[in-house]
Amino acid sequence: MAELRAYAEKEGCRGGGAPEGRNAERYTKIAAAAKAEIEAAERAARLELKALAANLAVDGAESLLAKQLTPKAQESLISNFVKSLEGRPN
Repeated sequence: MAELRAYAEKEGCRGGGAPEGRNAERYTKIAAAAKAEIEAAERAARLELKALAANLAVDGAESLLAKQLTPKAQESLISNFVKSLEGRPN
């Protein structure tokens, strides 16, 4: 950003047939557009990173659950659930 501003100021001082203010204003607009584009890219990268982290967390949880939820553990969970329902009114 500072490089673009310095470039805009340098080019604005050259003249080149156009008033200094117009060149400086043009380069300031270019710098503002570049900044907005960088910020948009940063937001998109952050969203992509959050999605990647979420997917990795789900994959890790799925893998851990698959290792720990053996047929015997499943049977125990179901049995405990059925026992918890006994004696409850419908």
